[in-house]
Amino acid sequence: MNTKDNDPQVSELTMETLRELFKPHLKLPKARLTCFLMLVLAVFGQRTVSLVWLARHTAPPAKAESVYRRFQRFFAGCELPARNIGALILALSPKPSNGWVLAMDRTNWQLGKSHINILIVGFDPAENSLSLRSRVSFADSIL
Repeated sequence: MNTKDNDPQVSELTMETLRELFKPHLKLPKARLTCFLMLVLAVFGQRTVSLVWLARHTAPPAKAESVYRRFQRFFAGCELPARNIGALILALSPKPSNGWVLAMDRTNWQLGKSHINILIVGFDPAENSLSLRSRVSFADSIL
């Protein structure tokens, strides 16, 4: 997503379309939603989650350092409820005629004397599993 390769007018149209699509589900202020969408588009476009790399390859006409700080502030101060993300994923996914195929996985990790229980519920659209909801709980060992 380099600005040299993209027409800024097309990028803004795409961002506005995505804002309208995501807004009912995420209920974020416009600036936070825009930052989230910048991150999503950058991750898909660059196939990495390195904020430094993503900041260098985003479309806004700002310095990479500024974009990097914006991404950091987003993660430090924005909470995305899992229920809203799950609703968004379901809303954007085509509904199969024969219903959803749900998958559930539970695992237990031990970190020292603490047990970490993880439960993930997802669905399988076109053989690509997507997580809808996860829950992590920590319990001290009874021993």
